[in-house]
Amino acid sequence: GWDWNDTMEFHKEFLRRWFVRHATGGGYIHSGFRARDVCDLIYSLFGRQSVSGEDKSGEYDGGSLGNSMDHIKYTVIHSRYMEGKAGYRMRKLARTSKCDRLGAIHMSPEYVRSILENLALDGRGNIVHKDGQGGKNNNSNMNNNMLHQPIILFSDGQIPEIVEQNLLNDPIIGPNLIIFNKELLDGADIALSVLADVFIGNPASVTSGFIARSRISLGMEQNYLWRKKRKEDFGGSSWFSVCNDECIFKPKIMEGLI
Repeated sequence: GWDWNDTMEFHKEFLRRWFVRHATGGGYIHSGFRARDVCDLIYSLFGRQSVSGEDKSGEYDGGSLGNSMDHIKYTVIHSRYMEGKAGYRMRKLARTSKCDRLGAIHMSPEYVRSILENLALDGRGNIVHKDGQGGKNNNSNMNNNMLHQPIILFSDGQIPEIVEQNLLNDPIIGPNLIIFNKELLDGADIALSVLADVFIGNPASVTSGFIARSRISLGMEQNYLWRKKRKEDFGGSSWFSVCNDECIFKPKIMEGLI
């Protein structure tokens, strides 16, 4: 029978060829211009010559960026509206996966917080879960979670009053937010997304789906595309994941978007 793990080999081979072109700046992108070195782009965002995040005890301070890529901790939010097509596609995906039909489109501060505030950094900078479901907790004001690390937003800019404006106005997310319009990078958004410590994507987007499948094929964890809101008994609400990594590979879930 069909095994979703079999499709990983395609993504691994594609990534080998793709990163030779884009990650080193040695090839050409579809517009005819030479590809940009993605490592240089990352260093331009986070700094190349920064103070090391390790002290004499070997503990990671959770804030400064070291000379090693291991010290760069960042999240990518991949937001796509696609001239309204995202809404139609998400309605179909909500039926097959049981995820919320608007959460991955609006990317509200509450939605993003529910993920990042529960991803803590331990003493050596490794990501650990604060709880099992990604719901609410009382530690969101502490600087030891991914909510306080750089957050890159790749957006098509079609609903800025909902996505960009709300994220920028959030008192914690806003100061850590870096916004890129898709035309500015022309492919580098895929590489940066694949390399991210946390990826928050929209499953209605073919590009988001490709990024997620590529990350999973490479063994990258912390992929969030399938979220649902539930009401709590004590009032309020929280978000949780309803579909695992396998869902992004399943044709019956993806409704032909693979």
